[in-house]
Amino acid sequence: MAKLDGAIKFLLQTIADQLNFSNDPKNMLLQNLETYLPDIYQYSELIMNGVIKPIAYSVLGFLLLLEFQQMAQKIYGNYSGFGGMELFLPLFLKLGVSLLIMRHLTIFIHMIVEISTTISNGISQIGIREGGSKAVDVLSLIEGIYHWGFFEKLTLLIILLIPLILSVLTSVLTKLVIFMRFFEIYLYFSISPLPLVTFLNEEVSSIGKNFLKLVCASSLQGILLFIILSFYPLLVHSVFSIDEKQGMIAVISGISGNCLTLCASLFYTNKWAKIILATA
Repeated sequence: MAKLDGAIKFLLQTIADQLNFSNDPKNMLLQNLETYLPDIYQYSELIMNGVIKPIAYSVLGFLLLLEFQQMAQKIYGNYSGFGGMELFLPLFLKLGVSLLIMRHLTIFIHMIVEISTTISNGISQIGIREGGSKAVDVLSLIEGIYHWGFFEKLTLLIILLIPLILSVLTSVLTKLVIFMRFFEIYLYFSISPLPLVTFLNEEVSSIGKNFLKLVCASSLQGILLFIILSFYPLLVHSVFSIDEKQGMIAVISGISGNCLTLCASLFYTNKWAKIILATA
């Protein structure tokens, strides 16, 4: 019986540690592109500067020729402006902005991602997690089952495997979603020169605008992930603080429900970010 009690206590403590994120995956969201996966970052930068950017400059030159063609048609058509000079100023401004972005593209992308990191750092200073970290009292739960029989405890031990598996999967999924978010930004970073040069031409500028929204959505997703992971220990606190009269089944149901809620929320962060920025 003592071994069963020890096994049940071990499973409950393991579940509590998993749900409290003892490895704290939020810390990954506080990293920037250079520190999270430095090798992938360096390779992405090589792709951007060595392959994509030269092609982007060629596309920029082609779009510039199209702009000059459209201006020529207006000047030699029915255009009655002052020799067409007022058409050149907007074009030169757009060209200057495009060249500036292309020249400092790494800084530009880092700036967008750094907004997420700065906000997440600010949230981490609030200390919302402290209340939840004190909450998990496994011993009080164990005391309520000391009088149970052998088969009752064995059944509970088997049932506890369900929330244990769910809690482990939740922890793995959390790291996977964070990894996918960073990986998506690395992909955007690699090809960023190509869509961003389309700002020069009004007819295809929507490509650059939509791409910029996607990069901002990935940055915003990091904030949403950090907020959700900050909320979650408080949910764990509420589960392990359930009145003992409600029984272990209530605790197990609460753990399973919270795991499923977190999994769904993590998957939806990308969609929520795109909806907020109207990119979906």
